[in-house]
Amino acid sequence: MALHHRDGDETLSWNAATIIMALATLFTATTRIFGTDPFTEVFDVFIVYLPTSVLVAVSALQKLRSKQQTVFSTSGQSAPVNTAA
Repeated sequence: MALHHRDGDETLSWNAATIIMALATLFTATTRIFGTDPFTEVFDVFIVYLPTSVLVAVSALQKLRSKQQTVFSTSGQSAPVNTAA
């Protein structure tokens, strides 16, 4: 899956999904710590932790990528060219 520029609605949806999954991860981890988690560890990993890690990683990569593009597009400077022969 290639990372691409997202519009406002897609970004809002992606951020909402990331927040919801982070809350689900916090809830699941808390129930696991207190020993009240009704699900197996495999279920928790594949349904909660793995999707959350993917959402957070892709969000972080997208932000990093947009910052890099912003830095390069706003600098307006090119690398000096050595014309001495």
